[in-house]
Amino acid sequence: MVLNKRRSLGGLKENLQWIPRYSDGIANYLTYFNNDYEDFLENEMFQDCCLAKISQMAECLNRIDKKYPSIYDGYFVPIVGEFHGMRDVTIHRY
Repeated sequence: MVLNKRRSLGGLKENLQWIPRYSDGIANYLTYFNNDYEDFLENEMFQDCCLAKISQMAECLNRIDKKYPSIYDGYFVPIVGEFHGMRDVTIHRY
């Protein structure tokens, strides 16, 4: 058994496929917690679940920006703006 084997960071298509899957994960968490904003504010597990998915989406976007900057600038910046640092905010709180 090889423990150090890492999953490839993937190409453009793979990263683009993961973003909606992570978004669907957030939708599933919202359903599980009855779409209740007060529940979200009071439930650390709910927050952690959603923040993990946001972080994963940010990581995909960062990979796209690094490998395909013209695609990122042309398609993503007008929609989500500059997403750089979102992973650091969600994971490290800075």
